[in-house]
Amino acid sequence: MTDKLLFVKDNVRARDGRKFFSVGTIGFVSEIPIDLQIKMIDVALIELTEKVTWVIFKECEERYLEDNGRTCNYPLALLDHKCKQKVYCILDNYGSVEALRKSVGDKSVTTQYVMTMLLPEEY
Repeated sequence: MTDKLLFVKDNVRARDGRKFFSVGTIGFVSEIPIDLQIKMIDVALIELTEKVTWVIFKECEERYLEDNGRTCNYPLALLDHKCKQKVYCILDNYGSVEALRKSVGDKSVTTQYVMTMLLPEEY
């Protein structure tokens, strides 16, 4: 999958204080306008919690949770943008910093959490 990633950033802080290793796919970076990417990442950093591990940005009337509270559906309209492209944000927990370091092959990784921004067809 690393050949399909366009950005990788370590030490991105969520509202709850956790640090994320953040990645974005080529589709997300190339098809979503940069100002909307920033808004989506900002919202995801607020919405992702110990329980919520998915944020789906899509056309819907209001923000709502599903899947026993694990998925947050977030209306694109709240982002003040005309884009209609659905975007997934997925949070993976590798269990330890060492496990993620081993997985990505980078000894400087500082967290066990990976936040991935991608388009549905890239899932």
